Amino acid sequence: MLIRTKHNDLDPPVETAESLAAISMLHLGTHYELQSMRTLETLGIQLRRVGGSNDRGVDLRGQWIFPTSTASDSHRTIPVVVQCKAEKKPLGPSKVRELQGTLLGEFDSTIAILVSLSGFTSQAYAAAERAQKICMVEIGLHGGCKSFWIGRKASRLLERERI
Repeated sequence: MLIRTKHNDLDPPVETAESLAAISMLHLGTHYELQSMRTLETLGIQLRRVGGSNDRGVDLRGQWIFPTSTASDSHRTIPVVVQCKAEKKPLGPSKVRELQGTLLGEFDSTIAILVSLSGFTSQAYAAAERAQKICMVEIGLHGGCKSFWIGRKASRLLERERI
């Protein structure tokens, strides 16, 4: 018997081992990148996929758009690079350091977002706090933002913005 339930990005379906196994490993990364992109776009982050063999550790690239209070049609943008990791275990500090290396080749105003299917270790949070302009986001397999953490240096770029 098939049971259908309604859900939205704020209330994604329950993820089970069966739902994870239903998506082949070949397609899991692409599926997760697309779901992450869709979820981040609900937060005002416009993105495009750039993943591939020469992506320099970047799966998604775009800009975070914030309306300004000076004019109704005016806005401020901040460049963003995103790395998505659909791993079964929480991400550790090595993934933060990897993303930190990616930021070295970007504009100074760029914020890096590390997206994880399974959350982050306390060591990853500590590494990100010391790192340059990093945010860490937990997004479910089918979308939906479970947590959004903004590092100290990233928060300085965003301090005037309303998220």
